[in-house]
Amino acid sequence: MEPKVDGLWQMARKGDFTAEELESLWTELKHYEQRLQKLRHVQMDMLSKDGRHRHTDDDDLPDKTGMYPWNWCRLVWAAPGRV
Repeated sequence: MEPKVDGLWQMARKGDFTAEELESLWTELKHYEQRLQKLRHVQMDMLSKDGRHRHTDDDDLPDKTGMYPWNWCRLVWAAPGRV
């Protein structure tokens, strides 16, 4: 069990909840745990992809569009309408 989820569950068990409320909280905490696990998976995936694309010899050369790879993401996220 995720430490955050476990801590919340322990607090809920010590709280003044009915059995029905605890069952509902347990269900919600399991959903929350799945979201945390998915987030961790996506973060690890992004880190591994980021590591594969860093520090290549071509990083200082523009691509076919004339943009430099190290600056492309910054330009995309700074585009109008991106807030």
